[in-house]
Amino acid sequence: MVVVLFLQSCGYFTTSRKYHIVIDDSIVGGIPVWKKYALIKKIEKDIDIVTQYFGITYTDTLTAYIFDNGRMEASRNRIYLHVGYLNNTHTILHEVTHGILGVKGSCFECEGVAVFVSDKFNPGQKLVYPDYVNRLKDQYFDAINNRGATIYPIRYLMVNDSLFRYEQALYAYMQAGLFYQFLEARFGRDKLIEYDKHGVCRIEAIYGMSIDSLDTLWRDWLWTKDEINSGSIKVKKYPPLGDKSGKGGSFLDLTSDGGKK
Repeated sequence: MVVVLFLQSCGYFTTSRKYHIVIDDSIVGGIPVWKKYALIKKIEKDIDIVTQYFGITYTDTLTAYIFDNGRMEASRNRIYLHVGYLNNTHTILHEVTHGILGVKGSCFECEGVAVFVSDKFNPGQKLVYPDYVNRLKDQYFDAINNRGATIYPIRYLMVNDSLFRYEQALYAYMQAGLFYQFLEARFGRDKLIEYDKHGVCRIEAIYGMSIDSLDTLWRDWLWTKDEINSGSIKVKKYPPLGDKSGKGGSFLDLTSDGGKK
């Protein structure tokens, strides 16, 4: 059954065969009806992606607020989409993931799962910086060579939400999303779903090792990971990793002080 509700030329609008999705465009004075239909169709598809991957059902109302000034945000059953990004499938799936799973735990968990899902199911449209794997490697290499860059341990990112809002935000998002990719690649989907359900407090019990051990395995996995957009981006040739002299040491020795220990 298709339900269509018009309250005014701009404002609440809903039509979906499977879910109750509401578009509120009153803030921007209305968007064309065809754009509303297209957006609802996209959101419907994204709800399918999230619910099918995590093995859950969704029966609540998801409201998408369209705005033209500020940053995109989301909470349980609510997403805020910038009018200029309504054609960005990656961004919409990212916010829908938040809206369906809810904002729980730390920013590391919330943003990690949203980046992971939006990358996994949008193979043709990556993040704003499509070479983010190499960018993160660059950041690590700079840190190891004491050039001012800092990549924080997973344990630190898990409890410092401010890193997702300021100058380190780009790398914090990258790191969180790639950590989820690593968990799925190394340990499988079932454990990843269990981790997302219970959060950081259960991660060591779920994976049978400490966060620091997982961090070490993640860094090793990252360094050997092929560039996601190989062929379209020139991959930098990295010199051997080690201490300042280039002798000994390892990429895995990086610590929170930027590799100075």
